[in-house]
Amino acid sequence: MKKIILIISFLLLIMLITIIGSIILTGNKKVKYEEDILTYQNTLENTFSSYGFTFDNPKVIVNPYKISPLTALVIFQTTDKVAVDVTIKGKNNDDYTYTLSENTIHYLPIYYLYPDYNNEVIIKIKDKEHKINIKTDPITSNIENYPHYSDDNNVIRWYLTKEYKGRITKLKNNHYLLGSDKLDNSNHSISLMEIDLLGKVYYEYLLPNGYYGLSCEINDNILVLTDKLVEFDKQTMQVINEYKVDGDYNYLIYNNDKIILQNDKQALSIDYKNKDKEDSSLVKIPKLELKASNLKLGKGVRLGTLDETKKEKIRIALLKYDKYNKDLDITKEYNRLVIKLDTKDEVYVILDQFLDKRIYKLENNILYINDTGLKGKYTIYLKIGDKIYKTNYFVSY
Repeated sequence: MKKIILIISFLLLIMLITIIGSIILTGNKKVKYEEDILTYQNTLENTFSSYGFTFDNPKVIVNPYKISPLTALVIFQTTDKVAVDVTIKGKNNDDYTYTLSENTIHYLPIYYLYPDYNNEVIIKIKDKEHKINIKTDPITSNIENYPHYSDDNNVIRWYLTKEYKGRITKLKNNHYLLGSDKLDNSNHSISLMEIDLLGKVYYEYLLPNGYYGLSCEINDNILVLTDKLVEFDKQTMQVINEYKVDGDYNYLIYNNDKIILQNDKQALSIDYKNKDKEDSSLVKIPKLELKASNLKLGKGVRLGTLDETKKEKIRIALLKYDKYNKDLDITKEYNRLVIKLDTKDEVYVILDQFLDKRIYKLENNILYINDTGLKGKYTIYLKIGDKIYKTNYFVSY
């Protein structure tokens, strides 16, 4: 009995030490959190109500997902199940028309609007027609940083206001693949985003080795260039095939059982059924065509995980430190911590939890620490040069 009491007392003491240690060590300012785009877009969709809106008096939302300014969403209800024809009137006898499938609750995605213009859009059901005017804002000044598309008259008719990376890849479902605007320590996107032209994210595929800007669809899977060429199942992220490739390429396509990587001067063609057979014939790169697709409501899906961030194998004692009183640019994203510090000194970031200390090196004034392997509450310390600083921040996992 005494032995049991001693064991319980010891465990209670450990718990008390842990709690006290946590209180002593933890900073008192939580790092700022960036809202997850999948959660944010789902919140926006909760406002997309069709109740009370009719064909003659629809609800019109310009830039419904807040990242695609030359698009809109037209919402209404009909008594009968009907298809809807949509026409965006062009300035040069180049109207764009498409048909959306039968329904009673209608979420009509509107694309290819002119910037800084009062666009005329015609919607039609059966023998009824309704004209809608949709005013858009001027194009942002740094458009070259964003994915964008111009018509045959060199007028920009679509762009995103997130700095998604890589070549735009069209899928059979009329969605598109682009690299995330979240970068890793090697300046590659951490994931591949499957979006529609409204900017809605349907899937995010996390890529531990980074995304190098090229992807395509292959047998209902996705072929993507990371540190190698990888084919993965888009529902499970299971790797189907891998290929080692060397060289810089700006185009990737799968056609007639051939995987083709090429740049302006050279090509690598891999026979999908006979992987040892290669040739170097250049192919013509087609102009990207954007196609309309129905909007599918519902929260997007994130697949895959990021690898645990490499820790530094050095010893840093935290017994003596100064307070860090300068501003610190630190943000908690949905799956990683981002720390920016403009300095020429050597900097180590220490995440300290009672009985758990993790040390990372800041490179090129920025550090990304993936959530993998982290649990609980950590105080953030900095080692800058020869000095140790305790910041006022903590981060929770």
